[in-house]
Amino acid sequence: MVLALLVAAWVVVLAPPLLRSRGNPLKSLGTPRSGDSIGDFNYRLGVLGRANGTGLGPPARTSGPLPSLSAPVSPIQGVGPDLDPALVSAKRRRDCFTVLGGAAGITLFLAVVSGSGAVWRLQVLADLLLGAYVALYAFYRRSAAERLATVRYLPRAASPAPELALRRTAGS
Repeated sequence: MVLALLVAAWVVVLAPPLLRSRGNPLKSLGTPRSGDSIGDFNYRLGVLGRANGTGLGPPARTSGPLPSLSAPVSPIQGVGPDLDPALVSAKRRRDCFTVLGGAAGITLFLAVVSGSGAVWRLQVLADLLLGAYVALYAFYRRSAAERLATVRYLPRAASPAPELALRRTAGS
């Protein structure tokens, strides 16, 4: 009985802070305490930067060990880190189309040679996947072309000519 009362007392004491910290989204992401206004501001500024497309990665660390200065590892083998992301994604799309087209061709050949119903179903599935991929790619290209046609960029303001500052001296 005494042990149950002791456990209940600890639950009453420890449960509210634990629930409060679990409900705070800033704490769950590893940012400073919610009472730290500077840390909270930096976190929210980083979120806005990533939402705007200007954030190039996680926010800079203000403490802790310095990152290593080794060369970045490329996620795609044979592609250097200094290549244009558009070229990397074009290579990925080309590879995906090659695999899907090859799968459709191979399954068609196997279906014709074997005449099996399961292979024909597999061939139809490969054709559907290839068709869906081509349709999504066409949709993507069309929406990108429409976006380029409808977006109007404001002209850049010419930088004003520098005005020469007049210096006042003690004698004038």
